[in-house]
Order: sequence, then structure tokens, then C-alpha cells
Amino acid sequence: MGQPSITAALLLAAAAVALAPPDAPALAAFKAGRAALDAILARFRPSTAALAGGAAVAAASFLLSALVNLGAAVRVAGGWGRLALAAAASAPGPLGSSVRAELESVAAQVREAVPPRPASLGPPRTRLPAEGTPAPAVLRALRAAAAGDGVRLGATPTSRASGTLYLPGGDHARLTSDAYAAFIHSNPMHAAAFPSALALERDVVAMAGSLVGAGGVADVGGFITSGGTESILTAVLAARNLAARSPGALARAAAPGAARRPFDLVLPSSAHPAFHKAAAMFGLNVVVVPVRADGRAAAADVGAALTPRTALAVASAVSFPHGALDDVAGIAAACASAGVPLHVDCCLGGFVLPFKPGGPPLPPWGFDAGPAVASISLDPHKFGLSHKGVSVVLLRGAPRRRAAYTTMVNWPGGLYASPGLPGSRSGALVAAAWAALVHQGRAGFARHAASIYGAVGVLRAAIESGPLSADLAVLGDPVGPVLAFGAAATGSGPGGRTRLNVWAVGDALAAKGWRLSALAHPPALHMCFTPASVGSAGALVEDLIEAVAAVKAAQSAGRQGDGAKPTADAGAMAPLYGQATKAAGSSLGAAGVAAFLEMYQDALVTGGGGKEVK
Repeated sequence: MGQPSITAALLLAAAAVALAPPDAPALAAFKAGRAALDAILARFRPSTAALAGGAAVAAASFLLSALVNLGAAVRVAGGWGRLALAAAASAPGPLGSSVRAELESVAAQVREAVPPRPASLGPPRTRLPAEGTPAPAVLRALRAAAAGDGVRLGATPTSRASGTLYLPGGDHARLTSDAYAAFIHSNPMHAAAFPSALALERDVVAMAGSLVGAGGVADVGGFITSGGTESILTAVLAARNLAARSPGALARAAAPGAARRPFDLVLPSSAHPAFHKAAAMFGLNVVVVPVRADGRAAAADVGAALTPRTALAVASAVSFPHGALDDVAGIAAACASAGVPLHVDCCLGGFVLPFKPGGPPLPPWGFDAGPAVASISLDPHKFGLSHKGVSVVLLRGAPRRRAAYTTMVNWPGGLYASPGLPGSRSGALVAAAWAALVHQGRAGFARHAASIYGAVGVLRAAIESGPLSADLAVLGDPVGPVLAFGAAATGSGPGGRTRLNVWAVGDALAAKGWRLSALAHPPALHMCFTPASVGSAGALVEDLIEAVAAVKAAQSAGRQGDGAKPTADAGAMAPLYGQATKAAGSSLGAAGVAAFLEMYQDALVTGGGGKEVK
């Protein structure tokens, strides 16, 4: 074990990072880190182990005491790890130099991972040009840059990207673009100036609501947001505000010596990261409930996590990783018993599940799942076949909607009111969504759903009972457009002892032009079929057979490691959501990977490859 690894082990124990669940208490995390360190130190000479162990205990005790005394309400892998990493990088001597060297390695990965700038755009523009550029030249540069993108909407439904493109090509794409252009200057915030945009928004919200049971529920309303994340943020914000105004919360706050504690947000481990973002923004404590083997959140598990301080519980219809439909009705019943509102994230399933062809009917998953369902998010810009930047958040009851509004009566600029997070919004995107929904109608969405379920069935049959059944296995119980698969439990590598490295299979598919989503915990891939990709299912099966064979051959020859431990043995890289790149491992554990993620995101928005950890 090299010096960076020894240093990393000490750091992990001292800061209790990467070795405990995100919501573990500080002391439990510290004990977990110390136990791991003891196992590592057992491999060294007694004198070395004693010196290192003593240093780790002293450092850990000091750090733990300092953080507790400061009242640091930070999570183990996120807050403590980043704090400890920054401190270690500034330390003198071997500790600091080792950590700085590892961070430089991470920075090098960042610089390599950032996508190159299109040549047609010229060098980065750091200031306005002295003179304007003629319109034809501007359009040539933009069109050339777009032509170089890896994913483009085609005339046939043969896209090789998971998700990403949802619109069918041809007439539908032209219609939505023309609708967008017709409303390019409108802004729903200025309703008096653009009453048409306001009318279109009401229609889109009502049509979307009719798909999730809002038509049979009194007083459900909502508005258009910029995407699923903003819809989720809005629902969580409304829940937090209502919880803070509840009689119980007000009584607790008024009690003498009352401590200010955050409300809880209870969500399955498969829930979208936007819920974690919302909790961080609005000061909520996240309580994560593991999903069952079928990928679904169970009512008993969610119910056991509910307390009087729970502001909101979450269920998915369907989940992003595995396309599973949580037990929404059962969770809603548990929430009703506990007096807790439930949000159902329908961003992936909202425009597909209502049109599922044949087979047994799905259990209730919308507002009809029970009165505890207080809010729902669904995305016209996915399977609603509209342009990107359109989601709908639906909120049951005027008090919940109003808890998401911002109003001001004493601002020098006059009276102010806006729903949700933004002020100005794009009327063009509202018009495009309206055009998409009205043009397709229920019949159109039913046709697209049938083709989506058909494509999923082709891939599922090849994995469950076809030529891929010996090496791959479907994860969970998918019921929508997403099919996730990992290595088969038995494996079929050399001697039957080596699990297929499924991330390496994904790399082999990428070389053939596929862009499947790579998953973690466990390592897996998934394909989300859309109207733009339903025609590619057969080609995916053929290329998947070849990719699996190539990876098995590489594993047999010792060129590829055990897929059961891909990050350690196979040189594979952890997947990044929404990106075609992956983060390599680091001897600094989760703190090092977190450093990569922060540097990488910063490099995307600044164009650089920053090295600092702050």
C-alpha cells in the first residue's frame, strides 16, 4: 500500500467519510471509520500501526469534538469529507503532499473529461466583440456546432441514446418548433400583456393533471416549471412551508428553550437527486428508505420512517434507476395514518403509464391512490413530447399551492407575486407543450406507448429468456419505459467464478455509438426507450450480444477484472448522471470522488479544470 493510500486511510478514519451511510450519526460514522482503519493497519508492522493508529485516533477525536462543538449539521460523506479533505490538503509534511498529489490526479481526470469546445465557435469568448458579426456567419457557426453533437433528432426512431431525445421526428417536431417560434417573446408572468400564454398554461396543466387522476379530485391546480427538478423543488418548498405553519410546529417553536430542528423529508433510495437538492436548499433532513429487491419502495418501510416531524414523503412512478413503480397506494395509506403528505414523482411515467397496453392493470399511482397524495410532478418535455424546459407541478388544495407562492406588499417596485421559484418564464415553451399535447391526443400517446412497451419487451425477452440470459439479468420489476440490467447472479466468466463487468459492456456499446445510462449500487446499465429510439431495440440486442462476448473474452484473458468489484479490479469508472463521462476511483474514497464531481461541474460552467478544494 503506497503513501497516498495510507494517508487516505488515516483521513477516512479521522473524518469518518465514505465508510458509513449518508445519514449515519457522527459517532457511528466515526466508529465505522475506525474499524476500517484497524483492518488496514493490521497489514503493517506493529510500530507503524501503533504510530499511525495513534495519530488517527488523536486526529479523529479532535476533529469529531470540534465538529460537534460547532454544531456541524453536515452529512458524513458530503460535509465532513469535504471539510477534512480541504484541511488535509493544507497540512504540512507527508500528509498534505500526499493529499495534494491525489487531488492533482483528480484535477487531471477533470481536464480529460471535459468535452472539447466545438471548433466552429472559435476560441472562448470572454468579452463582447468590438463589432457585431453578420447573421449568416452566426448561423453557420451555430449549425456547425450543433452538427457535431453526439445525439441529434433523426427522421426515423433509431436513436441509440437512453432517454435524452423524446420527440418523434418529422411533422411533430416541426409543429412544436413552429409553436415555439410563434410565442418566442411571450412571458406568462405578464399575464395582462400575454393572456394567450396564460390560457395555454392553464390548458397544459389541466391536460397533464387529467392523466394522473386530478380530474376526479377537488381543487387540484398547479403551474408550469422549467423541469422535473424545479417541480420537485416547488413541491418540497410548499411542504416545508406548510409544516412550519402547522399548529404543532408553532407550539414547539414557542416552547421555552425549544431547539430549532429541521423537518424530515422521507424518500426511497431510488428517488431522484432533486429531492436531496431540495432538502439542502430548504433546510430539511433527508431520511432515506432502502428499496426492496424488486426496486420498489414498500409501504411498511416508508411508514416506519414517518414521524411528527416529517414534512413530506416521496414515491416514484416510475423510478429513474430501474423503472420500478413504488407502492404508491400503500405508501399513501401509511402517510394518511401518520398525517403526512405524499409527493409522487411521475416525471418519467406520467405520460406513459396511463397508456400501458394490455396485461394486468397497474395499481393506483396518481391522486386516485389516496387523499394523502398532496402533489405530483410530471414532464411534458419527456414523454409529453415537447421541447426541453417544461414540467408541471400539481398541488392539492389552495393552502398548498399558496405555500409555494412568493408575495410582497411593501416593495418599492410595487406589489409582487409569482408562483414557484422563477419570475419570468418562457411562453414559447408553454406553447410548444400545448401544441404537443393537443396534436397527439390520447390516441397519439397510446400509439407511442405501445411502441415503447414493445421495444422494452424485445430487450427484456433477450435478457430473461434469450441469448443474454446466461450473462445478464433484469433488475427489479420495471413497468414503464426503462429497463435496467446487470450481471447475472451466477456469472459465466472463467471457471464460473468471475462476474461479468457490466460497465465494461457499456463501454463496448459506447464504441458502437450507444449511450446507455450507467447505474451504481449495484453496477448496471439501463435503456430508456422513447419515441425517438423505439426502432433500435433489435440493433441494441445484437450489439449487446457482441459486447458481452468481447468483455467475457477480455476477462478470460486477464485484460478485464471481476465485474463484482468493477471500480477496484476492472479499472472501470463510476457513472455520472446525465453525462457521457465517468469519475475514476480515488484513494481518497468518497471524498476524492466528491472532489472530482465538484471540479468537473465547475469545469463545465467555467471552461477550466480547477484544482482547488474549498
